Amino acid sequence: MRYLSEGLPVTATFRIASARGLGARCAVAILAASLFGGVAAAQTAGSGAGQPVATPNTPAADPIPDDVFVSALAGRQGLNALAAYLGVGTASPEEVARRASALIRALGQRRGTLAGDQVLGAVDRVSRVASRSISQASIVRLAVDDNFRPTNATVALDFGPQDGNVMPGFERVVAGDSRISGDGINALRRPEENPLLADGLAGISKIEVNVPNGRYRIVLMTQNLNDKGLTQYAFGQVVLINGVPIQIGENDPESWLPEAMLSNPDIAEVSGGPGNGGSFLTGSSQGRASSLFLRQQGGAIILEGVATGGKLTIELRGFGGAKSYMTGLIVEPLEQVSSILLSETARRSVVPTDTRVALESQILEAAASAVEGIVPAEGNPNEDPLSQTPNSVL
Repeated sequence: MRYLSEGLPVTATFRIASARGLGARCAVAILAASLFGGVAAAQTAGSGAGQPVATPNTPAADPIPDDVFVSALAGRQGLNALAAYLGVGTASPEEVARRASALIRALGQRRGTLAGDQVLGAVDRVSRVASRSISQASIVRLAVDDNFRPTNATVALDFGPQDGNVMPGFERVVAGDSRISGDGINALRRPEENPLLADGLAGISKIEVNVPNGRYRIVLMTQNLNDKGLTQYAFGQVVLINGVPIQIGENDPESWLPEAMLSNPDIAEVSGGPGNGGSFLTGSSQGRASSLFLRQQGGAIILEGVATGGKLTIELRGFGGAKSYMTGLIVEPLEQVSSILLSETARRSVVPTDTRVALESQILEAAASAVEGIVPAEGNPNEDPLSQTPNSVL
């Protein structure tokens, strides 16, 4: 697990910062300011058997229940209960950060009754679980309107076989194209009413496209083929945009969020107009997206990235023996209103980079204050169970 600026686990960063005494707060603040992708990987699996689970709606400002402290100190066994208290998967990113910061401060206040390494480990654990929740990208169910055209896209690619149907307005990319690379890339197809989801390429691990320098919205698309080898990690476990890592959330199609629809702006007349979703159309497709999804079975992740040197490089890592499977790619200027209509649930899952960095900074500043002055015992900084997530995916 890495922060971009240091290339070190959080525990190691805290230990270095702690050794600097009064410089600890500044060291972590500088680290937080440089974050773009935040926590790249953290393990949230584990058993919380025998421990009460705090409800996600518990306000962080209220007294924190003792069982939450137990969960934070319990290592792997407490991760599920800790995630539930922080509101992972249920609360807004702002609320997750608020709860995490409050819990971290409370842990710091218990330093008189806990060993220093207990505080370091617990603060590390809370920071990781919260930051992973804030930083990860969720896969959303995707439907594609028959009349959709990528009129505002800088790049619109349709992956698939040479003789497959190409979505109007998209450029066909086949195995062997210089813009993609991977191990054993091959084309797949299935009967489908929409060309963008009807076929795709398996095995892509890198995409490189030429675009003007700037900030972009990146939409990667897949389809549920009911083949675990292609859906288990359709986008890998981590996607790097020009080297900036973004953790992918639940990959199982049963866990994909509802819902997104690629449509032209006139869908706003159907959905009641753009909502408060910033650069997205937000609202209801009045059931059209759901009915299309039942037939199309599309999925998408929506990311942000910064192009430098006239290039945007997208790398997929962490397949666990499976393969990626992608049907299309859209790259849009971030300042433009997207062609994607998002449900409110899907909209909340898209956390702008600036927001993500600010929230992670908030958590890290609380952590720096909580561990300031603690002298860690000698040992392996990666001994915490959360550090067992392989850094090799990065």
